Amino acid sequence: MTAPPGPRPRPRAVLPLVLLGLGLALARPVRAQPVALQPRLVFVSAQARADELFEDAGKDRDAGLIGQAARKYRAALRLWPHPTIHYHLALVLIELDQPVDAAEHLEAAIALGAQEPERQHARQKLDELLARELATVVITCPRPGAQISIDNDHVLTVEKDRLHTGMTRVRRVRIGWHTFAAQMPGDAADVVIRRYVDRSTRPAVIKLEEQWTYRRRWEGRVWAPWTVIGGGVLLGLTGGALQLAASASYQQYERRRDACSSDGRSCDQSGFAYLRDRGDLERTLGIVGYGIAGAAIVTGGVLAYLNRPVGHRIKQARIDGEPRRRQAPRPSAAIEPLVSPDGGGVMVMGRF
Repeated sequence: MTAPPGPRPRPRAVLPLVLLGLGLALARPVRAQPVALQPRLVFVSAQARADELFEDAGKDRDAGLIGQAARKYRAALRLWPHPTIHYHLALVLIELDQPVDAAEHLEAAIALGAQEPERQHARQKLDELLARELATVVITCPRPGAQISIDNDHVLTVEKDRLHTGMTRVRRVRIGWHTFAAQMPGDAADVVIRRYVDRSTRPAVIKLEEQWTYRRRWEGRVWAPWTVIGGGVLLGLTGGALQLAASASYQQYERRRDACSSDGRSCDQSGFAYLRDRGDLERTLGIVGYGIAGAAIVTGGVLAYLNRPVGHRIKQARIDGEPRRRQAPRPSAAIEPLVSPDGGGVMVMGRF
């Protein structure tokens, strides 16, 4: 890892200011000392301690004690969030192969107004990390109270906002596989998504919400209810056609009968009585067709309702955005003999 150009900058030493402040405080009478001076002295003392830690961390880094230097830089930041401390801590974290934390501290150094050449070098290092090692993800979760974590590292707790839309958090992660989890409150099912995050111009959106799968009672028989309904409709149309045919047969019979009676003689209807009989048969078959059609349509409707998709919560992990398919249990049967002193028998067990 190349060192930044030029000598290592550091926060300005403040020990003379501490001595000057203490001298002024002791020179005044006790009654005249302002109360507001005490927090100021504490702040100056914290800066002095942060400066000492910064110097010690630099020496540890030069000696190759990178982990110890990182701990001292972090301790100095807790006392004094100076951009120079953020910058040098980021360089140490890069050496420790922690690019995610390093990017956060580089951004903090830039945002807090690091001086040149620190600012320019921080931008360069941040661009290198974003180009080679890091990707950006946008995590959303609409369930208030959910505990969000990435690779078992807690990220946030969702709080209800004004719009009741949940919370969104932008995070940077290393390129590769990551596990995004949301521990839901109450009886809601936890959500776990395993996804490969790659470098892209657009952030990867990870939406952590309850996942549902929809299953039917008879997965391989989706067509059966609609076939029954279609058969009922066809029978209904057939019954209607038979009713029209019966009406036509009756009309032919009536015309033949009227023509025969117009001579004023007794008319022999044996020659066209078959038209009336045919009309009776067609009407009867049409009524039977209506009845069967109605029963078929109702039965098909009931079967379609029973075979409707029913939602079930997915409690297992989703891999790369796709839910794992749950294998349906295979039908099985077992036959076991039963023998006792009083008799015998056979026990049959089955699973369908």
